[in-house]
Amino acid sequence: MKGMLLKDSILLKKNMILSAAVFLFIGLLFVLVRISMEHGNLAKDEEIRQSLLSNQFLFYYISPLVLFLMGVDHVAGTIGLDMTSGWMRFLFSETGDRSRYVRGKICFTVLEYGGMLLIAFGYLWLMTALSGESITWSRAGNLSIIWLLCLSAALLQSLLTVGVENKEKAQIIMMIPIILLYFVFSGVMINKLEEMYLNDGSTPLDVLREELMAAQSWLIPAAVIGSAVILTGGYFLSVEFLKRREIK
Repeated sequence: MKGMLLKDSILLKKNMILSAAVFLFIGLLFVLVRISMEHGNLAKDEEIRQSLLSNQFLFYYISPLVLFLMGVDHVAGTIGLDMTSGWMRFLFSETGDRSRYVRGKICFTVLEYGGMLLIAFGYLWLMTALSGESITWSRAGNLSIIWLLCLSAALLQSLLTVGVENKEKAQIIMMIPIILLYFVFSGVMINKLEEMYLNDGSTPLDVLREELMAAQSWLIPAAVIGSAVILTGGYFLSVEFLKRREIK
């Protein structure tokens, strides 16, 4: 397993560097905006400053979200490469242990996302410190929910890649529930929330923030349970898929 982790880390070195670079670029922009709101040109325009302050919660989560999303396809990409390069056939002809292969991929995914979570919390601490605030349970909970959803997406993408034996097909299949969820959320929930709250002068972002905070009590347990189900089910299904398919 150590050899597999090393191989995947080498294969994904450029991808991880790119993800880190994009995260740093976006994060630095938000840091500069936050500093300008207190000491720069944005501090001189009170209207713009107040507008940014009312929506600054987005500063805390956009950069981590981009980082987490860029990692969704990483391990699935190595699985696709293992299939097309013949490495998987070589490995299974030597050991025949499908479960060890799947455990290695899951372990790499969890380790990668664990590192991302530490980076994201460091960024959250910096942004809250620049705002003269501290990390609250609510903010930590929101970040954890985003992390669990993206971790689940990464595990599901890897499972689909093993199941359909093609990374591109797996990506297309993954897009179907994402698009459906987007239309359901934007077409139904936003309209409902606007009817409930916008009459008092709230913005859609205010509504979204309030609803996320109110839903944390059940969203966090649901995200944890969902991730555990995908992790456990994905493991057994992936092993079964690999046992039944002919490795080319």
